[in-house]
Amino acid sequence: MVNLSGVDVISILRKGDVMELLNQARFAGLATLTALALSACATVRVEGGDKPIEVNLNIKIDQEVRVRLDPEIDDLIAQNPDIF
Repeated sequence: MVNLSGVDVISILRKGDVMELLNQARFAGLATLTALALSACATVRVEGGDKPIEVNLNIKIDQEVRVRLDPEIDDLIAQNPDIF
């Protein structure tokens, strides 16, 4: 354990170290004040348009359906063409 009774801590540090600490503290304070000032002024507003979004798609869909019938059902339909 270090006993610093009767010794000035500032005198232990070099003068350049103290000045560097003070400059860092000033910069941190200035950065904090700048951030607070900018956050108080900034307003972000997002609005939707008056007209709806219109998407035009030219799509052609062709579908082919194949049905395979059981031979007995095929014969039944051939015997009774008016069934459907």
